[in-house]
Amino acid sequence: MFLILRISFIFILLITQILSQQIFEDSYPTCVFQNEQDNHQITVMSKLWQIRGLNRYKDSIIKFSICDDKSTSIQDCDTGATACILNIKKKRNIKNAGSSFIYTKDDAGLNIFKSINGQLCDEEERFTTIIEFNSYPDILMEPKFKFMGECELRIEIPHPNFQPPCTLNKMGNLIDMRPLKNIQIEIEHPNTTMKFSLNVCKQSAKCDKDVSVCQLKEDGHSVAISDVNSQHIVYKDGAYSIQGHTTESRKKRLNFVLSLKCNWRADGIEKLMYVKPPQLGKMYRFSAESLLACVKLPMNCMVRDQSNENFLYDLRNLYRANGWYVKNVTDATININMCGPLYVSDSTNECAQQHSQVCLSNGTKVNLGTIQKKIEVSQHDTIITSLADGSICAANATKSYSTEIEFICKSVEEGPTLFNIDECVYIIKWYTPTACAKNAPVGNDCKISDLAGPINLKLMHQSEDKTHALSQNSYLRYNLCGSLKKPCNNNSDAAVCLIKSNKERVLGITNTTVSMNNQIISTNMNGEKCSGKISEIKINYHCNHLVSPNGQVQVNILRDSCDYEMNIYTPVACAPTSSFDCKFYKDNVLYDLSSLTRQDANYEIKHQNYLYSLNLCQSVIKTNNAQCSAYSGICMKNLTEMHGKKMYVSLGMVNSDLVPRVEDGDLIVEYRLGQLCYHDDNLSHRSSRIRFKCSNIDEGPKYVSESSCTHEFIWKTSKVCSRKVSKQQIRSLSSCSFVHPSTKQVIDLAKINTVIHFEGGNENFKLNICSSNFTYCPGKSGSNCSSLDSEFKVESTLYGPHFLYHLFNRSCVNDELNAVNISLSCEPTHTDVEFKILYIRNCTLYGNLNTNRVCIKMKEPEIVESSKHEPCIISDMDNFDLANLKNINVLSMLNNSYNFNFDGKGSNCNGLICKNGLSVISKNHLTCPIPHINFAESTVQLIYNSTLSCFHGVFQTEILVKCDRGSDVPMVVKENDCAVAVQYPLKEACSWFPQAQPSEILSADSSGIAVGTSIGVVLLLLLVGGSILMFKKRSIRRKALYNSISSDKECLEVYCKNAQL
Repeated sequence: MFLILRISFIFILLITQILSQQIFEDSYPTCVFQNEQDNHQITVMSKLWQIRGLNRYKDSIIKFSICDDKSTSIQDCDTGATACILNIKKKRNIKNAGSSFIYTKDDAGLNIFKSINGQLCDEEERFTTIIEFNSYPDILMEPKFKFMGECELRIEIPHPNFQPPCTLNKMGNLIDMRPLKNIQIEIEHPNTTMKFSLNVCKQSAKCDKDVSVCQLKEDGHSVAISDVNSQHIVYKDGAYSIQGHTTESRKKRLNFVLSLKCNWRADGIEKLMYVKPPQLGKMYRFSAESLLACVKLPMNCMVRDQSNENFLYDLRNLYRANGWYVKNVTDATININMCGPLYVSDSTNECAQQHSQVCLSNGTKVNLGTIQKKIEVSQHDTIITSLADGSICAANATKSYSTEIEFICKSVEEGPTLFNIDECVYIIKWYTPTACAKNAPVGNDCKISDLAGPINLKLMHQSEDKTHALSQNSYLRYNLCGSLKKPCNNNSDAAVCLIKSNKERVLGITNTTVSMNNQIISTNMNGEKCSGKISEIKINYHCNHLVSPNGQVQVNILRDSCDYEMNIYTPVACAPTSSFDCKFYKDNVLYDLSSLTRQDANYEIKHQNYLYSLNLCQSVIKTNNAQCSAYSGICMKNLTEMHGKKMYVSLGMVNSDLVPRVEDGDLIVEYRLGQLCYHDDNLSHRSSRIRFKCSNIDEGPKYVSESSCTHEFIWKTSKVCSRKVSKQQIRSLSSCSFVHPSTKQVIDLAKINTVIHFEGGNENFKLNICSSNFTYCPGKSGSNCSSLDSEFKVESTLYGPHFLYHLFNRSCVNDELNAVNISLSCEPTHTDVEFKILYIRNCTLYGNLNTNRVCIKMKEPEIVESSKHEPCIISDMDNFDLANLKNINVLSMLNNSYNFNFDGKGSNCNGLICKNGLSVISKNHLTCPIPHINFAESTVQLIYNSTLSCFHGVFQTEILVKCDRGSDVPMVVKENDCAVAVQYPLKEACSWFPQAQPSEILSADSSGIAVGTSIGVVLLLLLVGGSILMFKKRSIRRKALYNSISSDKECLEVYCKNAQL
């Protein structure tokens, strides 16, 4: 333990400046400039400055911000201006002294900031603001007015890269200890052989040249302890120290530390002490108290769990303008605020003068803590922080009051409660939902990882730029997770480019930092100025297993054609999955569960306060209800738990070696090695067991029980009913054809007739399309090859066929290929078959085949003359005539114009429905739609199928007539190239529906039920699915990608209200 000895004698030789506390309420981000002449970069604080002119310009106020703020404009300046000059007497205002700054050189070759595009100051010249740099030890950190002429303003600022001695930049605020330079101190220790002369960041008069701290010897000589140039500020856990050393090498030099403690009442430096170590060495420690050390920075209210940085704790919502009352306080009141200042009405008391965050009132005001010392996550997954440097403690005058707060996750907000008082420390516990961790990982280089495993979006960067049409004369050119191959407007760092009327504008500069929130991975990019502000584009990556890896794209325009949002739906954004062979052969009986696999969703079962998500033949797909560790077969969600770390529990893992077994005539699938579980004081892994029973009715999985950390499920299905078959039949080739989901056109994929070659690791492969046979070569040389059989099938999806090859049943090691997934794309211009490898993940190669041999012939839009309108009377809607619906014109988020001509008299549309002026539903082919009525949602769904063909089938229009007494504004809620859905609010519709309560479905339904029923039941499911999906998607600002619902049983998407699917 250090021995602390007070000084016996202090000489304060000079005090020329009154010391003051340093209070900072705001934090500031930064921006980076690059000088195009020498590529030098400089980082500048993004802050709005306001200074006063001098001399003849003393009535002028200058406002400027070097960084472009993309969200706000400077008050009293022109929109888009980053600098302006306002005269108090209104003699001359220059409301645009520059729309942005560039980093360049002046005529003397010195680096400067120079504004561009200011307002005209005469017929030819524009007003320019020049910002020059300076740097010297005592420079003031505020900008300084230098000169102003008719067309030019000059300002001087400290060089952004210059940090004066004895200063420290924290959160964009400069902590300045330079006033201590004016205090000369001489310390005489009771031991006459130890006498010191000390100054801070300045040469001491009693020491040698350039030395600030030295030990004075009796012979008149001195021993240097710290030179001036080495002294700097060190910040740790809310405490500050000034440290330095001598000029010798690290092994020989002496070191100096002056620890500074906040003292709100100190004048200059007080209680300066030499802290004598147990034995003399090379370290000289001193401590002191000063008002200058009372540094209050903006509170840190966001902290990540150090044991798993994917989990974020965010307390910012605890801020209240009037603070919180602390409960369980007797004979007094305590007010506290978090993440913002505490308002104290009387400015003369200690709480106000010391900028308290916790204030006790018992006749007088007592500050229980001002400065946040730490914030961290405890081993119990709670958040702990402390507020120190309060008033002098009444119980111990050598200490000051402080407060320790523990934030504990709970579903109900209880507010702060006083738990204990330990002499000078008040201990508060705070139960709040705000203390519950959220899964919010952040990644770099377009790579991100959470509990469900790593996701590599770098695979989205292509060798060629991609385009997306916005209108007839505008489109986006983009390349994700990297820069464009062809520069945009001469900017080689651009990632997204807007081309409008052959003019280019940068929408986004490459940014590969990504974050995840609610399963959506996002990145933000800034572009060129637009309408006075920096344009911004947000890229959202959505997991979708059913689309091609290149993704489906939807673009929303958010602000004046300046800000955009791009939604990319792609399997590349999905967490990795593992699978096992669902075809099980035993005693000449084939058990094939593969048709029960869900590619885009999980089965969900609600039991009491738990929701179980499971899949079959593969691990669960990550959703908001299933965020277990990677490769989980069943994920259990605790519906009463708010804490993100404790909400999800894995009930077992899926691996390629998993083999179903037959037990008492039932098929058993068992997942093992789930999360750890305590049972009878023993620690074991959770597991789950699914028992499949033969049944003529498919009921879907149901929860049964839990015992000894093993969870039991039962699944009645016809898929496990005994079907005797030979091994040769099992290996027979699947039909190599594709049935188009909408047109029912059958495409013979065998006519592709090609062989593809590829490598995986040190292995070579040759695959014959539409054949289960493949050639395998174990080395890169292509020798020692053998012909093997694979399990092959064609899978039909809404986006076309996929060839699936299961090559080997072996563990996934170093991405050795075990499977191949090839998507097929219709490319009318390709005369030959083109094969591209997209990526390899989880030992599966994903590729794409482009060919014109499987394209469906498109029909041209049909424009017909007007004909007599036949009435459409809907008897179930009080004999309502659809002609009474008001004609509407709607503009979609994709800038497509739709005209609905219900009465047949509209002048802007020759048909019933037009898209961008072309008839997609003609009057000649008009038939009355069959209404699908949803009494639970008070809606009527009207579906029109066009004779116009498109890539995914025929164009389909859906009109959802909705009971709405408060609005009559229709809107497009879903849209893609082949479909549009419009919500049509109608007050009259409210009289059609009696009140009805929807029933709750308690178990997960198998997709096989929906397929096996009659057409009428399918229509009903489509009705409910379409209606509920429409309202869900509306709540996320109509960002959904519209999907045609396929009649293919493996692709039928069913959405049921209040159901656990």
